[in-house]
Amino acid sequence: MNPDVLLVGCGDLGADIGLRLAGLGHRVVAIRRNADRVPPPLIGVSADLTREAPNLPDLDLAHLVIALSASSRTEDAYRAIYVGGLRRALDCLDDKGQRPSRAVLVSSTGVFGISDPSIICTEDTTAEPTGGTAKVLLEAEQLFASRVPHGTILRLAGLYGRGPTRFVDKVARGEVTDPNRWTNRIHREDAAAAVIHLLTRPQPPGPLYL
Repeated sequence: MNPDVLLVGCGDLGADIGLRLAGLGHRVVAIRRNADRVPPPLIGVSADLTREAPNLPDLDLAHLVIALSASSRTEDAYRAIYVGGLRRALDCLDDKGQRPSRAVLVSSTGVFGISDPSIICTEDTTAEPTGGTAKVLLEAEQLFASRVPHGTILRLAGLYGRGPTRFVDKVARGEVTDPNRWTNRIHREDAAAAVIHLLTRPQPPGPLYL
């Protein structure tokens, strides 16, 4: 059995990541508001991180994955989970004296605040969020970088691959023809694979990837 992984947030993407890590032989402990919704063999821990610290089992921690999601698309909801929840989870690890060797924070390309399709974003592009929720995500990135300086921030575009496919279906049928409408998307399985790659590559990853 490989060392443990802590998954802070276990929605669809987090569950995909956790199941892949379990398949590699890791014991995966996953925090979710309702642990009954954590798929086996992952070990679920119930905690509403917007209000309480998690009660974690003893860990031999190797990897930390933070894949949080807000209850609604409001600035208050984002701040409660992405900043407050992240801080509670990291405080809990500090209290237990646990420091992961690899850590990934799942963030969003929304922090760039760029609507001009002629601008190509790279890891060197300055993040200048315009909306309140995007500003909170950037604040969460800064908190993560200060508390886990060897960690990696992964800014993902919009996820697809489960749930409603109406927009993708319209694109496939050629019904989206507005030349000024742009979108960035990544398949959920590719996003999960990217996180696994960053955790398991032979050389330590860098601090930021798109």
